[in-house]
Amino acid sequence: MRRWWAIVFLVVSMASVAAANPVVTILGRTGSDPYSTDTLVLDPGDTFDIMIQISTDVALSAAQMYITDSSSLGYLTLNSVSWNTTVWDVGTTIEPATPYDLDSGNNYRADLGAMANGFDTGTGTFTFAELNLTLSESVMSGQTMYLHATGLVFADTNFDSIGTQTGGPFVIQSSGQQVVPAPGAAMLGFIGLNMVGWIRRPRRGGASDRA
Repeated sequence: MRRWWAIVFLVVSMASVAAANPVVTILGRTGSDPYSTDTLVLDPGDTFDIMIQISTDVALSAAQMYITDSSSLGYLTLNSVSWNTTVWDVGTTIEPATPYDLDSGNNYRADLGAMANGFDTGTGTFTFAELNLTLSESVMSGQTMYLHATGLVFADTNFDSIGTQTGGPFVIQSSGQQVVPAPGAAMLGFIGLNMVGWIRRPRRGGASDRA
């Protein structure tokens, strides 16, 4: 009987730890519709918006990630980044100079990061940032690109690193061919905060440093 309760306790404990990990999801929309889809079918030259959404059971103080085009085709340009300023402090964000081509010269990725206002996001589901991108006019019909949140670095309110996971990829398809599922849809990200130069333990009431 004791062994049974020990197993139950272990399972419940593991479930609690898993539920505490923030989950990052990329969602898109058509026009000004609500963000609700993980796939967009676009014409060459189209401009579109995506949202980076975070769901967490742990209050956060900092977040950093790459937005990566894992297809490595180089047909996407990041035009702008709009932060959710009710949660994230725009004075401590990092973002690439825009427009920014997600091409081979830039490793097909853009680096995004921000500190939380008051160093505590609270828990729940909220927007990290909205990104505006353009699909190149030279993209061939039927080509498919996959955007992932990678290199995930999150900190709790003690500025200790915490495990983070992502949803599946965000799929961008050039009109003319059915979407093909990406291999390895779910990816895990975890990097110690001591490896990330821009995050510093800030002093309350003062500006935070960043490399």
